[in-house]
Amino acid sequence: ERFEPSCRKERYQAQFQTRKRKKEESWADFADSLRTLVDKAYPDLEDNAKEQLALNHFVSQIENGQVAFSVRQKRPKAVDEAVSATMEMEAYIDAKTISSVVKWEVVLQIL
Repeated sequence: ERFEPSCRKERYQAQFQTRKRKKEESWADFADSLRTLVDKAYPDLEDNAKEQLALNHFVSQIENGQVAFSVRQKRPKAVDEAVSATMEMEAYIDAKTISSVVKWEVVLQIL
């Protein structure tokens, strides 16, 4: 792949730059896709530079502002760290939401 025509690299670069997480795609699958694309788009870059590109793109695609802020605060050094932080925060928010719903159901039952 190091010797692929530049038009192919440019196509992969465009795919990488415009890659968004699909609706039902897991964070881990999205991260794997980004890594694959960045390898094809930038075959001459060193691995740590590719990891930073994938990491920055991954974090930029977190739509929930609270989750994105939390992940950025943790300052992940690798995509896997960002994936873990994202999943942790989403689980926390989901648990908090479920807890709030249950509390309201209890209140409504009392009334």
